[in-house]
Amino acid sequence: SVYATILEKWFCVPQATLQTILFKNFQSLNIVSDAACKTTGIDDPNQTAGEELITTYPNPFTQTTTIKYKTKGAHTLIQ
Repeated sequence: SVYATILEKWFCVPQATLQTILFKNFQSLNIVSDAACKTTGIDDPNQTAGEELITTYPNPFTQTTTIKYKTKGAHTLIQ
């Protein structure tokens, strides 16, 4: 049933609850991914953003400044 599949794979409704709601055990169709119901770890690369700024000079500056910082080798955006 399309309804059973949507409830199970999009809204993460357990099988026992589906049987209660739909009054029958419907077969789940392979039309949607159940990725929404799986837990994943979160790796936030910005978690330590700003911790590796070493120096800026002169500070304050008018036209130009020199910024020294450390990165982990990825793309870096300074705003």
